[in-house]
Amino acid sequence: MAGKVFSIAPGVPFLRTFVAAPLSGEIVEGLSRSSAPLEFARLSIYVPTRRAGAALAVEFARALAGGAAILPRILPLGALEQAENLALFATEVEAPDDILAPVVDEVERRLLLSELVLAWARALGHAVVSIDAEGAPTVDRSEPMLVAPTAANAVALAKDLGALIDEFAIENLDARALDALMEEAFDRYWAITRDFLRIALEKWPEILAERGAMDAAQRQKILVEAQIEELSTEMAEEPVIALGSTGSHPTTAKLLAAIAQRPRGAVILPGLDLDLDAVAWAHIGEALGEFGEPAFTHPNRP
Repeated sequence: MAGKVFSIAPGVPFLRTFVAAPLSGEIVEGLSRSSAPLEFARLSIYVPTRRAGAALAVEFARALAGGAAILPRILPLGALEQAENLALFATEVEAPDDILAPVVDEVERRLLLSELVLAWARALGHAVVSIDAEGAPTVDRSEPMLVAPTAANAVALAKDLGALIDEFAIENLDARALDALMEEAFDRYWAITRDFLRIALEKWPEILAERGAMDAAQRQKILVEAQIEELSTEMAEEPVIALGSTGSHPTTAKLLAAIAQRPRGAVILPGLDLDLDAVAWAHIGEALGEFGEPAFTHPNRP
């Protein structure tokens, strides 16, 4: 693909195909197998996971066998909290005060969220008739219960609540965004659900602050933002590649854009469809016509 965005077709060995490209001088200007041994040590490659990073290191070692070389700096987006990666914050970029806050244990988080769910379920008591101005339920005890106030149910619901909290962090959403979902046409039970979710989303940060902890999703977001800041301050001639990430999260998409804008930066996308016409791309990225809907889950959606 023209420019600094490339694609590796489905059906070919992804990592092996990629490693062959920079070694042959196809990706980063001035970088190839004939470069000085220390040149590849200046290259930073962002990969989605630690497993992908380990596999990439093996492929580079295999391809460079027989010659003197230092492997590139491989940065897994899913493990930027490792000590060797946090060393970058000792340079021009100052780490946020809370970047080293410990991540709340997933089991502890689910139990804490279960307490919120359980308290809400017990407050409902029976079938909900309406809610007051502050979102508290009023009930009709002649009807059967809607939510069984048991620990088992609370733990199950807490898992979904945790996933929602992570999604709000990833998508840069505020709890008040739930207010826009409420219309008169919606069932009154949805109003109860909406108000509970808003309370939980607003209460949870307070619980984290009391424990001096943070969610893994929020910490990951801060770390990626710090990488973006680092790319904007470090020397532009340093080569940087993003490999295999599709930028499905807003912060990751910003990182890919920052890399693509660098003089010696490149983004390698997996299986990008290079044959779609303009109409198809519009369907992927935005709604078309009165009944058109964007394809939110399409792998080529930016």
